[in-house]
Amino acid sequence: HSAVKMWHLGPYDTESTGEGFTLRFSDSQQLPSAAYDLLASTYDVSEAEVYWKNLGTFTVEEGVLAGEAELEALGTLALVERQ
Repeated sequence: HSAVKMWHLGPYDTESTGEGFTLRFSDSQQLPSAAYDLLASTYDVSEAEVYWKNLGTFTVEEGVLAGEAELEALGTLALVERQ
């Protein structure tokens, strides 16, 4: 996968107290109309390892990166091209 955009949300590892954080992005860099996967980094303490969780598919619609995802904790997000 090729990363198209990345965001670092903080304070890092702040957990949601409910159903997750709702995400909405404006497309300030004019991404081409396409489908993308949104990945969130997660740290597994017992394994001492970082892995990426796919939060779902997002598409660019009228200048907005649209899709639905529930983010369990703040951290790093990566938008990648779908294969």
